[in-house]
Amino acid sequence: DFPERQFPMSQEEEPTEEFESGEQTLMKLFDESNVGFFTRLKRMFAGLSKPADSREYKEARIELQRLMAPLMAVVIPLVFIGLIAVMATAKQDTEVVIESQVLEAEKPPELEEIEKPEEPPPPEDTQVEVDIDSPPNPIASDAASTEVGATDQPMSPQPNDFDAVAQVKSPVVFKNVFGAQRTGTKGALLARGGGDAKTEAAVMAALRWLKYNQQSNGAFKSASNPQAMTALGLLCFLAHGERPGDPRCKEFGETVQRAIVYLCEHIPSPGQANAYPLAIVAYALSEAYGMTMNPEVGEAAARALAPIVKGQHPTGGWDYGMRQTARNDVSLMGWCCQALKAGHLAKVSCEGLEEAYKKSLQGMKKNVDKEGYFCYTWNSQTGGFERGKKGLTAVGTLCMQLLGASNDPDCKKGLEIINDFAPGFPAAVVQGVDQYHSYYATQVRFFQGGAQWKKWNAAMKPLYLGAMQRISDTYEYDGKYHDMGFWENKDPHTVRPIMDTCLCALQLMVYYRNLPTTKSDAVKVTEVDAELSATDSGDVKVDTGDL
Repeated sequence: DFPERQFPMSQEEEPTEEFESGEQTLMKLFDESNVGFFTRLKRMFAGLSKPADSREYKEARIELQRLMAPLMAVVIPLVFIGLIAVMATAKQDTEVVIESQVLEAEKPPELEEIEKPEEPPPPEDTQVEVDIDSPPNPIASDAASTEVGATDQPMSPQPNDFDAVAQVKSPVVFKNVFGAQRTGTKGALLARGGGDAKTEAAVMAALRWLKYNQQSNGAFKSASNPQAMTALGLLCFLAHGERPGDPRCKEFGETVQRAIVYLCEHIPSPGQANAYPLAIVAYALSEAYGMTMNPEVGEAAARALAPIVKGQHPTGGWDYGMRQTARNDVSLMGWCCQALKAGHLAKVSCEGLEEAYKKSLQGMKKNVDKEGYFCYTWNSQTGGFERGKKGLTAVGTLCMQLLGASNDPDCKKGLEIINDFAPGFPAAVVQGVDQYHSYYATQVRFFQGGAQWKKWNAAMKPLYLGAMQRISDTYEYDGKYHDMGFWENKDPHTVRPIMDTCLCALQLMVYYRNLPTTKSDAVKVTEVDAELSATDSGDVKVDTGDL
């Protein structure tokens, strides 16, 4: 301890002996700063045992503080790191209770056994004279196409079961065709309906020809009505189960998408070509929406359906240009009914769609005369009919089937009238039933089933297969060359050759062709339809309980 002194000292004051002793002690401490660690540690513990007011104790505390500083700089971070590790790995003890309910699965319905298809009868004479004037052609074109010679090269091997193509149900389920439930693969449907490897190979050749003739903007090449022709082409791909973005549809998925985009951006006006293009485009977009559930496609379908809904007559029919007149035109009404059916099943959000759908059945019945023909036109003011030809009866009959009235007497009478129909290719109207009306008649017969369908199919298959103009090994896909093919006829009601090809291809896909808009809860029979439908036990009945 140093004695208390007042600093600074004056010059007269001289250091005392006691001050010099303290200074020597301090210098001694500095001189001992290089003493070894263990020696200093030993002195520290010895000093800590001295009295608290002693110099040794105070020196020991200073030494302890000097040694603890670096130690704590290492220990404290390690402690924090350990705490963080413990917290991160700690298990949560909170018990989470999730309430659940066990439901018993419903027993699936028993599937009907698929019968082995019968061998079709040999082709019969297909020429039937029809001496009745035909209606004017609303969408025909005189555009010429390149002649391509036919070839005898085989089209493709026997197809396997087509599990890769998504299957959807038809808008109308006919018990006499596939039973209450459509089961099995596409290949099984093809065989049971009456198709085979040759018909499917022809369909593939036609689809590849359509793809080859698709332009960069998505439209299919046509000298007139590109929107209507693109819509028909799109219907062909949709009927085959092709859809955009599906990995199972690598060959045609992009083709379908480009066609949809084109139609979404080029919806026809009601006055274009007497409104046929608008109705066909609305039909194709509604089916595309039902298959893709794309909101933009649904919005485009609604825009196409809106003029059709607005242009419907109070009696349920339509006239050219969607005009409000006294004239009902069955040919136009056929496409409008198909469009409304597809839009109804796809649940397109279009104001007034459901009411127009219900009224369309009444409108079609207005064009039935006392003999049972679906006449070309009917005038609501005069009550006059313009009969046209038998082919229009096929239009009306198919629409009644699609509208849920297959048991209606007018529909049954229509089936009787077209019993003598036979497909004709490339015949003109005066020689037989032309291709435009065969498109409807093929579907009517297929839905009817039985002997009438077998007779029709036996004549249709060899006729269409033989009439196809084939282009061998010109289409490259997946490192291989494939055939293409198209049809071209003398029908005054079609556009060469796009529409000819589409109508024939759709007929050769009727074995498995389905409206992709159908769902299990899509359509139930309405009270209006039920009142219009007959209740007797005829050959053609419609199972509408699971459409």
